Amino acid sequence: MKKIILIIALIGGIVLVNCPAFAKRLSTGGHDKLVRQSEITSEQSMEVKIELSMTDLVLSKASNNFAFQAEVEYDSAFVQPLISYKIRGDKGFLDLGIDLEGIDIGAGDKRDSLSNRWQVKLTDKIPLEIDAELAMGKGQMDLSGLRISDLKVEVGLSDLTMRFDEPNPIVMDRLAVECGLGSLKIQNLGNASLKNFKLEAGLGSAEIDLSGKLPNDFRADMEVGLGSLEIFIPEGMQVKVYCDCSFLSSIDFEDFKKMDDNVYVSPGFDEDKEFITLHLSVGLGSADIKWKK
Repeated sequence: MKKIILIIALIGGIVLVNCPAFAKRLSTGGHDKLVRQSEITSEQSMEVKIELSMTDLVLSKASNNFAFQAEVEYDSAFVQPLISYKIRGDKGFLDLGIDLEGIDIGAGDKRDSLSNRWQVKLTDKIPLEIDAELAMGKGQMDLSGLRISDLKVEVGLSDLTMRFDEPNPIVMDRLAVECGLGSLKIQNLGNASLKNFKLEAGLGSAEIDLSGKLPNDFRADMEVGLGSLEIFIPEGMQVKVYCDCSFLSSIDFEDFKKMDDNVYVSPGFDEDKEFITLHLSVGLGSADIKWKK
């Protein structure tokens, strides 16, 4: 979470460098617009780094043979978008960020002008490694059908929704999410082609929907501090829950049977059959497990 703190403090940024991608700037009546895109050439995979604050982000699938497409609306008097794309060997490197240095965020009503809107589209043709940090603002990440091999997301004061409405065509090695003071929703996580999921929710709220083609050997490690966690599980799925909780924790596992001090199992649980495993650690916050039809 150190990186999020740095962004919230408005320290740092990334450097914009020239790239062979198409780019243009347009005036949009009080706001500027930056459009940049690049077609796939020699890339066999792509690494995506996103560092945004005070941003409305919409991420989805790119069209045709584009490696990425980005369209940013912003007020150049208060913020500058930073977009860099390079190809090294057979790998593409995409960096997306904003420059807030020298901005007086306490300048009365002008504070609202710091908001900016990003529409980012990523290819579904090659594997992606995505590292996203959203300090403040809101985001919609539609990752349906994208070839994601690794995904790391840090949410500061943002409200973020992630969705996997279509299966990931490749196995995702890791999905790690940190949620500070914001809110997080993940829909149809079962379609992420993921075996291991890690969530850290500090003071924020998280809602995780495990619908989709979830592997039977799926394991999730979820930690809640002072925040709240809701987990939605498709009906009929076999589940074993290990919960490290105290008398100060608030937990509600709908229809689960307590087997031990910290072990709960779903109705009709059979140890000899395949099941998913949830490891929960709950401090002063709450964790609820609910069935989804």
